[in-house]
Amino acid sequence: MSKTKKILTTTAAVAAATTGAMVATTAHADTTTTSAQAKQSSVSAQDQLNNMQAQHSQAESQMASANAAEMASATTDTNNQVAKLQDELKTNQASQAAEDAPKLASGTKAINQKAEEATAKENASYQQAVKDQQAANSEAIANASKNITTPLQKQGLTAQENQLYSQNTQKLDAEHQQKLDSLKSAYDENASQLNSQIQSQQTSEQQAHDQAIKDANAKLDRQIKDAQTSVDNLQQTVNNDQTEVTNAQNAVNQAQSQVQSATKALNDAKGASQTSSQGNLPDAEIDDNGVVQFDIWKDTNPADQRKATFDANGQLTGQDAIEINEFAANVLNEIRQQLGAPLLKVNTNSIKIASDSAKNYQLANSYWGGGHDYSILNRIQGKYNLSSFKESEIDGGHTGTTTTIADLKDQIYRELMEFINQDGDSNNAHKNHLLGIHGFTNQNYFGMNFTSDGSRYYTMSFNNPADATGNFSLATNPSSTPVDNTAALTSALNSAKTALSSANSHLSSAKTKLAHDTDSLNVAKTTLANLKSTTRPSDSADTDSPAVKALKGKLAALTSTYQANVKKENDAYNQAKMKLTKDHQARLNQIKNKPENVDDIKTANTKKLDELKKTHEANLAAIKADAEQQIAALKQQLADSHNDVNQPIIDKINALKAALAAKQDQLNQKLADLKANDAAAYAALRDKLMPKQVVTGTASGYLTAGGQVVSLSAKSGHSASSQAIALPQTGNNSSLAAAVLGAVSMMFSFGLMKKREM
Repeated sequence: MSKTKKILTTTAAVAAATTGAMVATTAHADTTTTSAQAKQSSVSAQDQLNNMQAQHSQAESQMASANAAEMASATTDTNNQVAKLQDELKTNQASQAAEDAPKLASGTKAINQKAEEATAKENASYQQAVKDQQAANSEAIANASKNITTPLQKQGLTAQENQLYSQNTQKLDAEHQQKLDSLKSAYDENASQLNSQIQSQQTSEQQAHDQAIKDANAKLDRQIKDAQTSVDNLQQTVNNDQTEVTNAQNAVNQAQSQVQSATKALNDAKGASQTSSQGNLPDAEIDDNGVVQFDIWKDTNPADQRKATFDANGQLTGQDAIEINEFAANVLNEIRQQLGAPLLKVNTNSIKIASDSAKNYQLANSYWGGGHDYSILNRIQGKYNLSSFKESEIDGGHTGTTTTIADLKDQIYRELMEFINQDGDSNNAHKNHLLGIHGFTNQNYFGMNFTSDGSRYYTMSFNNPADATGNFSLATNPSSTPVDNTAALTSALNSAKTALSSANSHLSSAKTKLAHDTDSLNVAKTTLANLKSTTRPSDSADTDSPAVKALKGKLAALTSTYQANVKKENDAYNQAKMKLTKDHQARLNQIKNKPENVDDIKTANTKKLDELKKTHEANLAAIKADAEQQIAALKQQLADSHNDVNQPIIDKINALKAALAAKQDQLNQKLADLKANDAAAYAALRDKLMPKQVVTGTASGYLTAGGQVVSLSAKSGHSASSQAIALPQTGNNSSLAAAVLGAVSMMFSFGLMKKREM
């Protein structure tokens, strides 16, 4: 296969023509909209801009010409190398074609031979099929000749069939109606008997029902009357109990006042107050009933009004964490000392363990109301090697960045006191844990911290949290003040406490009795309300009795059976009618299709032979197409066998063309960068020489930001700031050069080589 070699060339005339066009264009500058006077005043600035534009245009034109020349040289060189490689490829392909010719001829011969054999087999099969079909056609014509029926004969046969169908239809309809009448008669008789039984049963039951309603209403009236009497009596008892509770509470208040007065007198006599040694710590005491009495305390220490420091997990850190833990431990130690319980200690490790536990609760989404999470507690115990510890979860926390140390201390004090006094629903387990009593005397290290959302905090006590840094210093808890031996004051205080204890006991009994009687009253009221809301029996029965239901069930079953039998009969009738009609139509079609002559048979026979021929021709075409496809595949296989020799040459050709295209892109980018730099330099000089904003000015002129004085004619009628100076357009000549260079590149462009296909 020979191809005409195309070697593209170029001359310097193109570059010269391009450069000439660029230079010619450079001489033109856009006109301005200023007046003649203003233009004359700014001649110096405009000259500088025009000079720069001319320099830029010349530099861009020179680069475009140089690029065109360089590209032309590279194109010529590339074309020469490509031509040599193409000649080598053609030589190889010619040699390969000669080498493959015997294989192609041999393979083509074998394929054609198989195709000829398949064609011969198809021809023989077709000839036999035609012979068989012709015999069948002859037999069909012979059979049709025996059954030819004239139109007059068909009319007679059709009339006979229609008469027979009409007779059979009338008979079927009569038998069907007779069966339906028999089913209806039997149903009506049985249904009438059941309806009579239902009516008799309902009348008897209505009489019994009316008497039951009368008796039930009388009984309900008696129950309501008795319940009302019980409510009235219990209400009077509750009123009396309430009076007794009020009197007992007054006695308690009086005794409490006497205790407070006696205590104050005794304390005054001792010459010491019962406050904490740290002036800013709240007081809490345990009364004779074991109830922790605490003041409504608020932290007023100015040093505590600072914002608390929380880390990213919402937990206290650093000195704030230590201070809050010391504060909570001191509050509890105030009570522990009065109980004779071991005092709590706080160290770095106890704070760390409590913080770790609170953080784990947050990560596990295990919050208040879900109880203690023993999977977390077991993990904490193993991690820190604790032989025993206890945890208390307390609702309440912080609001984040706005919370102060004073806020935290106020809340912790209040929550701890309330938690200790309101732990009955947990059998006082949390109270005993916090106060170190009843089985919690060996857990004397204390730590607490908050969950990350600040909604609650956790307090923990341990028996052995090792800490190399030692314990933090806690407040010195109040020591026992020497008892004033004044007999009168002591006796008065003891008497007051005894009276208070008696009053509290009486008040407790009165409240217990009030609660019990109130419960009884509420039960009585509920009973009365339920009786009054009881639905009275209706005058007539809302539902049927079992006996009536049974009779109605029989009637429904009878109706259902009757309807099923009617449906069954109708279905059988419809099926019979459909079959009768179908058979009738089949016989009519048989009569209609009886042959009147053999023309239709001959036409059908011819059509069958035509179909055999059509199928035969399609088979022959398929055999031919298959052979052609096999030959094409053989050619492609032979061509592919030389890829190891031809492909490297094709790859070299494509690589040369790709390198030439890359060089074109590189030169284009180099010219584009020069234009961009020129445009930026021009804009900078223009903004410097002709700023848009006027620094100072009058109707006759203005002073630019660069210090240049520009005079304006009074005839212009415009202020200096409104003068619209049309700036020269840059880059037009260079753009033209780039366009010409692109055209040159297109002249030398060519497609990538593809692998030869035979």
